Amino acid sequence: KPGIHSGAEPLQSLIPNVLVIDDEPAVRSQLSRLYEQSGYSVETARSAQDGLRQLEQGRIDFVITDIKLPGMSGADLIAAMQESCPDVPVIAITGYLDIDIAVKVLKFGAVDFVVKPFDLVSVRDATAAAQGRTRVYMGIRHLRRALEKGAHLGAEVGVRAEGAEAAPHVHVVVAEQNQGGDAHVQHR
Repeated sequence: KPGIHSGAEPLQSLIPNVLVIDDEPAVRSQLSRLYEQSGYSVETARSAQDGLRQLEQGRIDFVITDIKLPGMSGADLIAAMQESCPDVPVIAITGYLDIDIAVKVLKFGAVDFVVKPFDLVSVRDATAAAQGRTRVYMGIRHLRRALEKGAHLGAEVGVRAEGAEAAPHVHVVVAEQNQGGDAHVQHR
């Protein structure tokens, strides 16, 4: 079952937190249902500005955003994310196929581009690819959250990256905590 575990269970079993950004309620709802049925924790935003505020809280593992949004565009959001949270992957979605826009958002850092009306298999495939490339970063974010919530020290947690950039199994061991509350983390 997904969740934060102590012991030697892999962080890949943690529940990924996805942020769905779209100004259309029907699209937000459809994507939310898809991700929730796939075992994700879902947050939504109606604008890029709302999305950035949620990203600042550090709880998001990946983003799927519309390109055409009121105020700040999805393309500008993707560019801003490369500055503030470059390890959080983003998938761009749009209601029209424009090669120039697709190239622009991919240059800004989007890992994939999906055209509406999208088929759910395309969204799942893009999501799997995005998560596979950033699984180690997601594990680190989840470990930080667990430590912030007071996870017990001495827990050993593993991360397994998959795909072409696969890293060997990485263990993170929280070895000690000083009186100031700072944790000493060993990687092995």
